[in-house]
Amino acid sequence: MTDADLREQFEHNMRVRDLVSEANKLVVRVRAAQASLRDSAGGAGDKLSKLNELASHLITPSIRYSKPDTRPIMSHVAQAMLAKYGSLTSGGSGTVRLMRA
Repeated sequence: MTDADLREQFEHNMRVRDLVSEANKLVVRVRAAQASLRDSAGGAGDKLSKLNELASHLITPSIRYSKPDTRPIMSHVAQAMLAKYGSLTSGGSGTVRLMRA
């Protein structure tokens, strides 16, 4: 495995990590919007139903043996890849080295 291979794998893993982070932030925003629409009076029913549909694809229901959403899957893949292909360590002079695990 070359240094270029390790760098490419690391960059890929960082993109996956960022994707998981963005998905988690989206879940927080969706849950906040759901709570806001539930508390509001008036014609929020249509917006809430559309938001609930989105949430059903994004958030794992809190029931036993539910079908997982994509966030835990992405997180698991990212963790497995980082464990297998290496980690980032600081070298001297501000350099960065990729270490194979």
